[in-house]
This record gives sequence, C-alpha cells and structure tokens, in this order.
Amino acid sequence: MIINNKLLEESFSYKHNLQGSDLKECIISIDEIYLYVSKVEERLYFDIECIFMQEIKEGISLADWLWGSSYDGDKEVKDMLVQILTKPMGKEYSIFDDNIEICLYPDGSHVSTLEQYVAQRRGILSKIADKGEFCSFMPSCFADSVFSVQIKNGLNQISDFSVHTEEIVKNLSVLNDEALDIYRENRSNLRVAYKILTSKLLECSPDPENVKHLRFEFINDMGDIEIVECSPHTKLVREDSNLRIYFYWCHDNIGSGNKVLIGRIGTHPYR
Repeated sequence: MIINNKLLEESFSYKHNLQGSDLKECIISIDEIYLYVSKVEERLYFDIECIFMQEIKEGISLADWLWGSSYDGDKEVKDMLVQILTKPMGKEYSIFDDNIEICLYPDGSHVSTLEQYVAQRRGILSKIADKGEFCSFMPSCFADSVFSVQIKNGLNQISDFSVHTEEIVKNLSVLNDEALDIYRENRSNLRVAYKILTSKLLECSPDPENVKHLRFEFINDMGDIEIVECSPHTKLVREDSNLRIYFYWCHDNIGSGNKVLIGRIGTHPYR
C-alpha cells in the first residue's frame, strides 16, 4: 500500500494564511514531512509551476518573491523554501490506495505538521482489514519501532482482525512515541515503567515464566539476524484476553539503540 502525499499548491498563497502563521515555521514543518515521506520510500506530489504562480504576498508571485531583486524578504526563509521545492519529489498526481493532503499554512482541515501527518497515516492503518496489507503498511506509520521478522505470524492468528485494528494502532502508537523515554527515565525500576504504560493503555506487564517462548528474530544494524527476548507486553481487548503486543524497550544493535522492538502482535506464542 502506498500513500499519495499531495502538497496543495494553493496553500502557498497568502490568502490561505488565515491564522497569520510564521512562514519559516511552516516551511520547517513541510520539510519534516518531506523527510518522513522520503524515509518510508514515498514521494510528495505537487505541480511546481502552479506553486511558483501562487501569490506569496498580495500581487507578488512566489517565483518573483524568491528571485526578484526588488522584493524584500528573509534570505534564510527564501533559501529554505527553494531547497524544499527543488528536492526530488513526484511531479504528477498518481493513483494510490489513499490520499493525504498537505498544506503549507495550517487551515484546520488539512495536514500541516509532521504530528498531524503521522496521525493521518495511522488513521488509514487502523481501517485496513486485510492482514497482509496491514502488516506491509504498518512499519511506515511507526518510524521509531522495529518489527520482528515473524511479525505477520501473530497477526494471522487474530480472529475478527478488523475489530481490533484501532486498538492495535493505539498500542503501537504509545509504544513508538513514549515507551523508550519511559524506559530511560525508569530503567532502574521497571515496575514504574510498566505502571506508566498501564495508565496509558489497558495493561502492561512482563511475562518472566514464559521467556523461552518469547524470543523473536530481528534484523540488526549489520543486516544479520539477532534474537531478542520480548517479555514485556501490552494487553488488548480486556485484561484476561490472550491478545497482546510483545515488545522490548531497545537494543544496542538494532535501530542504533533508539527504537522500540515489536516482537509479536497476536495471541500467546506458547498456547
């Protein structure tokens, strides 16, 4: 599954800056989205000529403002914008599975920050009922997570899968966005870390009695298989359910020690 990331040309017009947003901050946000899109091997689509025709100020086109000698403006801001618009992006609007529309200036209805962009990707993921498509698209929604080689095995064992996708995405979002910081602040007392995650999700706890069944394969930074024990888990559906997400806080050889490891999403691997 590939997303059509559409940068709305008309959003570059001063007429769309209804909130009086700072142009420099808006450009930084677009660049952050571009970097994320590139990282997941997608493109940002726009019509460059149409963007250059937009009035960045009343009566002044973006092209004239950038290169016209008679127009004032912050050179740093101009250089930043030129750098973004001349990056290798998609030039045509392609037909993909879903669309995300991105604005330079925030308008309350389209994406204008990286946080909003990631949230929209995850919203798309939560509505994917096919397990194969879900598994394939999932890593692009959680840039600070690494998924095990066998991650699809657990998903395949979840009955009524479409009923649980939103909850799975919610749990993965908290693990991706918050678990590593929680671990680093409480590594000397992991009971506190589990308690904090439990306050954000249904429940989080270790499973020390079954660790021999909780070893999963990951691709490490050298490109080799590394086996990691993922005993901590969050529970899905209800506290006595056997649906859960097994994870590990981080590993020095995987994701440079800066990513959460997701070993399994599904039922107990030992029952």
